[in-house]
Amino acid sequence: EVARIAAAVLLARHANQIRPADIVVRVHSIEPKAPQLEILNNHAPIISALGKGNNGSFININCGTLFGTSLNYYIYNFSVIDNTCKTAKGFEPFYGILISGAPQASAIAIKGNKITDFDVAWLIINPGRAIDSLIVDSNILTGNGNSNKPLFILGSPSNYSYSNNRSLSSAGASPKYNLKQRIIRPLYYEMKDVDLLEIVAVLSLIIGLWFASKEIKYVFPVMLIPIGIFGMFGFEQNSKVFLLLSLMYIALCGYGWWKWSKRNIRGHRIVRVSQNSKKERILNLVIFAGLYLGLSAVLFFLGQFNWSSPSGFAESFVIASMMIALWLLTLKKTDSWYYFSVVFLVAIPLYFIKNYLLFSVFSGLSLAASLWGLYAWNCLVKRITQKAVRSSDKYV
Repeated sequence: EVARIAAAVLLARHANQIRPADIVVRVHSIEPKAPQLEILNNHAPIISALGKGNNGSFININCGTLFGTSLNYYIYNFSVIDNTCKTAKGFEPFYGILISGAPQASAIAIKGNKITDFDVAWLIINPGRAIDSLIVDSNILTGNGNSNKPLFILGSPSNYSYSNNRSLSSAGASPKYNLKQRIIRPLYYEMKDVDLLEIVAVLSLIIGLWFASKEIKYVFPVMLIPIGIFGMFGFEQNSKVFLLLSLMYIALCGYGWWKWSKRNIRGHRIVRVSQNSKKERILNLVIFAGLYLGLSAVLFFLGQFNWSSPSGFAESFVIASMMIALWLLTLKKTDSWYYFSVVFLVAIPLYFIKNYLLFSVFSGLSLAASLWGLYAWNCLVKRITQKAVRSSDKYV
């Protein structure tokens, strides 16, 4: 089956220089199981000065204006092998190899290239989560931004191998940290891509935490909103783990609603805000450890635990901590806020590593809400304790 390529690979050589964009592939679709498309053995000492900033890149793969800006092409079996590229001093383009706009890509290999002095990153892929498999191997990378590492926007490849690459410093000054390209631009793309349901889920979580800090029992119905949304995402991905966790969270919310709604004969709340004893804290830690190990074992059995990445351990840690946090919240224990705070504190770098900067920001907001809840409940416990002391002094 022949690959349909709308516009051919364009090579523009001129006086030992390659004009920007040097190699352009504008693709309508590279069909699955198509013959391999390779860009190989292109060697140019210097990219021309016209390529500064956004104006150029060594290899640019996108759907282009011919087919509109929609995500309407696929990449399969694509290789960039044994190419050499160095930028002109003072006129460095932002990106060396740019792959953008594909909703699905697989079997991409970038091997044996020598790429030097690109300002932001030698390789950028947007969206990163669209890549099923990416191999980056045996490249010599010199003086590129992002510490000579690839830059992914909107997630990371599912199966990613980075090995035998040499990272060298440039003879000139090292690239400066480009805040606009490294942070602001990825955030812009994420804000364009974010789903309305995801925003509803995050806002519901923050509102729920605020309700909890005020001892408003509607915290549990509100918490069901993000749980239901993420459970639906798990159903779409056919993730049994997500579905099981969602059911457990729903059960905890139902129990919390019943617990917080109970009143005595005088109509006063039965469950009051209190602190855990030392024994209770030790027991909670033991239960947390059991949940963490059990969840990790289940994920490993289902082939969804990534031993090679810290994110695999962090995900299990976050889920187990959230379970304990919700359980303690149903009992109105101040320690619940410590667990909530740990969840969002770990989630901030976790989302950052996975190249979801917007959700790192959301986690920061949730962390602030958790710290406020901890402060509010500690103040409440202090007032209750002082009131109890005054009452006892009255009868002495």
